[in-house]
Amino acid sequence: MRVTMWRYKIPRGQIEYHSHSRATLLDGLYGALFIRRKPGTPGPCGKKKDPSDRSAYHPLLYSVNSPEARGDDLIIRTQNGAWQDIVLQVGHSPLWPVDFSHAVHKHANKFWRLGSGEGIWNYSSIGEAMADHPENFNLVNPPYRDTFIAEFTGAMWVVLRYQVTSPGAWLLHCHFEMHLENGMAMAILDGVDKWPEVPEEYTLDSHGFREEEKKPELQRGLFQVFDQLFWQVPVALANAANSVSHNYYPPTIHLPKYVDNESSAVSIIIQFGFLWAAVVGMAFVVICRLRPNASQSDKLAFVWMCLSSQELFGQLWKEYSLSDSRYLTSDAFLVCMEAVTAFCWGPLAFCIAYCIAVQHPARYALQLVISVGQVYGDVLYYATSLLEISYCRPERYYFWFYYFFFNFIWMLVGCYYAKQSISEITKAFGKLQEFGQKEQTNFKADTVLKKGD
Repeated sequence: MRVTMWRYKIPRGQIEYHSHSRATLLDGLYGALFIRRKPGTPGPCGKKKDPSDRSAYHPLLYSVNSPEARGDDLIIRTQNGAWQDIVLQVGHSPLWPVDFSHAVHKHANKFWRLGSGEGIWNYSSIGEAMADHPENFNLVNPPYRDTFIAEFTGAMWVVLRYQVTSPGAWLLHCHFEMHLENGMAMAILDGVDKWPEVPEEYTLDSHGFREEEKKPELQRGLFQVFDQLFWQVPVALANAANSVSHNYYPPTIHLPKYVDNESSAVSIIIQFGFLWAAVVGMAFVVICRLRPNASQSDKLAFVWMCLSSQELFGQLWKEYSLSDSRYLTSDAFLVCMEAVTAFCWGPLAFCIAYCIAVQHPARYALQLVISVGQVYGDVLYYATSLLEISYCRPERYYFWFYYFFFNFIWMLVGCYYAKQSISEITKAFGKLQEFGQKEQTNFKADTVLKKGD
């Protein structure tokens, strides 16, 4: 296995070991485990609190089959009794700047430092490296330690070997506190085939007591309040989240009776595409027959209003829920927003489509109302999501294509038709004002003529 220790950038395809961006804190029986995101995944850094820290009450050891615990690029899983070789790459460029050393430590057992060398590890096996540079290896009496110093005079590699004899979840990390808290630690799940069941008193809601043991009464006052806020509530949330496995974010959200889609994402998108095309085609045929001489803008507006009224498509888009899990929960804002959409904007969109077809004078006034409503709703939608925790999976595809693009369309089209409505209403009132002035002038002229007679 190859692990890269780094401080700036990392090439794709290697286990990420040190980062200054997003990390998820998962606590377990043996202490905190920093589980790194995939290379290239964007995330907040600096002084801004990482929203994923909320998963601190979603312990890794209680969900060993979760996506986070089974990611090969994030966690090393071994079998009991097996011999493991670890190649640590410090820096990935021959021109890597000189930095201070790293004190690398592994919990639970010691390891042999078989060898080290300068530059980049470009070998497919330890044997190949030994054949190429035998002077860099010591198989006779290698140092046997649980901590070693990775000298850092530029890019270099170190080969470690150990036998798995202590099943458990252990850390491989740098002892510099600043590096550790910034993510220079990873979980090694040693001997997973020999892991025991979690003792009853160590389950999430047991507080360290077995069922038959009487739990002591909590001291009244602030201690009871803190226990309620910082232990009982988070544990209840974690238990609820663990009751059903899902891939939505944040991992701690509770999705009662959740069942995975039977169709793949590609299949759902294809079905959506065909249904969307069918509605567009039918709407276009209807407007062409009712108003053969309608402008292209009016035809497009008619089709758009027909699409806006189809709540079915709004829900099909929520394969989309992978980019915003609030659609699967009882989020107060989305419940209100979708209720307005279903019972107000949907019927109103049909009404506007009818007004466009028959050239009803109320068309632009109603079109302005729904367009402003769509834009305002999207502004609130973006704000309530971006200013709170992240409800979107970390992959960029879900954020930029699902979350951003599909919602931005509604804002863009809504702004266009709002502008069109304002323009047409302004023209109408201008003509009305001009007509009124002409009528007033004609009235005055008639009055003068009558007086002359």
